[in-house]
Amino acid sequence: TENIFGFSTRKELDRGCFVKDGNIYIKDEELIEICPLVDVKLKGEHNLSNVCSAFAACYLAGMSAIELKQHIVSFKGVAQRQELVATINEVEYYNDTASTSPESLIAAINALEENVILIAGGRNKDLDISELCPKIQSDVAELILIDSPFANELKANFSESYKLHTV
Repeated sequence: TENIFGFSTRKELDRGCFVKDGNIYIKDEELIEICPLVDVKLKGEHNLSNVCSAFAACYLAGMSAIELKQHIVSFKGVAQRQELVATINEVEYYNDTASTSPESLIAAINALEENVILIAGGRNKDLDISELCPKIQSDVAELILIDSPFANELKANFSESYKLHTV
């Protein structure tokens, strides 16, 4: 196991990158604090897991803790992937058009705080949406569907009492 260098967002590791008490750490021969979680601008546990895996790889490639922190503090994410495009009257607007599978859309919904208004549409890729529909019903305040095959499939899974709009 001495060759294993892992990453985790949920537990402290004997060797690897992990999250503990609101900070990201690397533990190898010593415990190194990289940065507080507030320095990570990406939302969601899935993104935090990606950060930890990238930190682990970069650390093993020779990058210092200071360099890791400098990179994550300046990293704002990738275009169209939970991209914060505006904040107007304290309301945040995100572009997540790269989210083209039910799993990635569920991860995006999980990453957002509350009062989510989801605008969805696009082509139907014949993917299983059985986990997506209950997630939308429980965590999305309103659903706006752009008339499309995927929107029609989603619409068929909601009762008329759900706050759903088609444009």
